[in-house]
Amino acid sequence: MYCMKRIHYIPVLLLLVAWTSCLRPSDSDIVSSHSQPFKDGSLVTALSNAPSLKLFNKAFTRLGLAHLVDSGRGYTIFAPTDSALMAAGYTEQVLNTLPEDSLNKLITYHIATAAMDETAMQGPAVSIKVATLRSDTSFNQATGYTVNNYFLYVLKAGDFFFNGFTVPAAGERISASNGYIFPVGKVLSTIRQDFLLDIIDQEPDLSMYREALAVNDSIRVDYFNNTFGDALSDSLLQNAYWLSHQMNPLSRGYFPTLFAPTNAAFKAAGFHDHEDLVQFAKSGAHYGYTDDFLTFNQTPLDTLVGRMMLYNYSLAYKNTAFPVMVLYGDLTTPAINNGVYNIFWAISSNYIFDGFNMHLKDGLQFSANDGVASMTWHNMTITIPHDDNARTATRNFVTPYGALYKVDKLFYPIH
Repeated sequence: MYCMKRIHYIPVLLLLVAWTSCLRPSDSDIVSSHSQPFKDGSLVTALSNAPSLKLFNKAFTRLGLAHLVDSGRGYTIFAPTDSALMAAGYTEQVLNTLPEDSLNKLITYHIATAAMDETAMQGPAVSIKVATLRSDTSFNQATGYTVNNYFLYVLKAGDFFFNGFTVPAAGERISASNGYIFPVGKVLSTIRQDFLLDIIDQEPDLSMYREALAVNDSIRVDYFNNTFGDALSDSLLQNAYWLSHQMNPLSRGYFPTLFAPTNAAFKAAGFHDHEDLVQFAKSGAHYGYTDDFLTFNQTPLDTLVGRMMLYNYSLAYKNTAFPVMVLYGDLTTPAINNGVYNIFWAISSNYIFDGFNMHLKDGLQFSANDGVASMTWHNMTITIPHDDNARTATRNFVTPYGALYKVDKLFYPIH
C-alpha cells in the first residue's frame, strides 16, 4: 500500500517541477538581492583613499587599528578632516610624536561600534547612544581594575550633534563594505565624568540654584524628622542624592536634563539670598492626614525648581539597552514635543506610603531658531544658550549621569 501511494505522487511532483520551470523571475513574490560592490572597498581602504582625511588615516595606521575595524562587524568612523585636526592643534608632527596611549584615546573615540547611515541617526526622536572603540582601565584598591567604556550620543539634524554639541559635516558620506565614514569639521570631545551635583557646586553662578535645592530638601527633612524621627524625605531631588550618585537603571536610575537657573535668573525673579528662598518655600508647604496616610503638598520652591528639568525617570527605568538622555540637539527637533520626552516625570510628593508613584506634569514646548533652542510654558519662553565647542563649554554640561544647561530666566510667577 505504501508503494502505491509513492507511485501516485511522482506524476504530481513532475508536473509541479515543469510548471515552476515556466515561471519568469518577475512572477515570484521574493526578489533575489545581490550584494552591491563598494567602489571604496573596506573601511580601511576607503579611509586610506579619502583625500581630506590624510592626518586621521596616518594616526589610524600608526595605531594599527585595521584589524579591529575589519573583524567582520559594522563600524562608523566620524573622521575629523585634516583642517579640523590642525585647528585643534593636531598637526602631523603632533600626531607623530603624541604618546601612543594619548593618540589611541583620541582616535578610537571617533569610531562607533555600529554601522549607521543618515537614516539611523535621523530616525529616533532623541540622540542615540552608541559605544566607541575607546576604553580605559582604572585601578581602585577597593574594587581592583575596572574597564571604562566610552559612549557617544549621536543625532543628525542638519548638522551632527555629538553629546549635544554641534559638529558640522565636512564632506559626503563614504560607504564601505563594513560600515560608513563621515568626514566632520571638529575633533570630538568625551563627556565629563562628574556627577551633576559636582558641576552645580563647581559653578559660581549656580550658587542660588544649589541653595534652592538645599532649602527645599531641608524643609521636608526637618518635617519628617520631627514627625517620624527619621529622614523620610520625599523631595523632588531626594536630598540631591540622585544628582551625586551613580544610578542603576535596573533599579530606579534615570538621566535627568536640568535647565539650571543662574544667579541672574533668581535675582530677576526677586530672590536675592537664602532667606528669600526659605520664605518662598515655606509659604506653600502644607501637611495633613487622611484616614489612611500622611499627605505632603509640594512646596512652591519644589515646583519652581521642578519646572526647570526633564526627569527622564520612566524613560530609563529598566532600560539599560537604550537609556534616554535628552540633549541640546534633541531640543531643536519637533519630535521632542511628543508628550513623552518633553514632560516632567516626578516621584510622587503626595503620598508618603507610595514614594515611587509617578506623576505626569504639563509638558514643556521646545522650539529652535538658527540652532538656538527655547522652551515655553504657560506663555513664558526661556532661551537655552548653546555652547558650540564641547572643549570650552561654560553653559552646557553633559555627563554619563545626565545633562545640565544654564538658563538666565525662571518660569515665574508659578501658575
